[in-house]
Amino acid sequence: RQVLAMSLVHHVLPTIGDAEGAKQIPPIWDLMDNWWTTSDFIPYWSDKKAVETDAALVLASTYLKPREKTALVVISNWNYKPVRARVSFVWGRLGLDAAGVRITDALSGQAIAAGGKPIALSLPARDFRILLLRSRR
Repeated sequence: RQVLAMSLVHHVLPTIGDAEGAKQIPPIWDLMDNWWTTSDFIPYWSDKKAVETDAALVLASTYLKPREKTALVVISNWNYKPVRARVSFVWGRLGLDAAGVRITDALSGQAIAAGGKPIALSLPARDFRILLLRSRR
């Protein structure tokens, strides 16, 4: 998971070989395949970033599909300790209707929030979460 926390916020997919350690990496390729070449990447370092966090070394990059009114947000905790971070969305840059957005965990499918308010996430050390934002309008 640490490898993915470091790479996905930079629009980089790690190369996976047959090493024993590679079996520990979550299977995100099927998920990312739908976004990799068909979305606009908005990195955490951009002055036009679409997602912000209130915690140092918690980085959020966005894969945006404006025509489909969806976004995939990778939030990575680069700290060596667990962190609780507040995640805020810049709705104008996302092009999504804040009131009509549903947010789910992209890997588990679990609902996280609805509507446009900031959310709080607990992130283990050197780990990540991937959020799917889908506008109903």
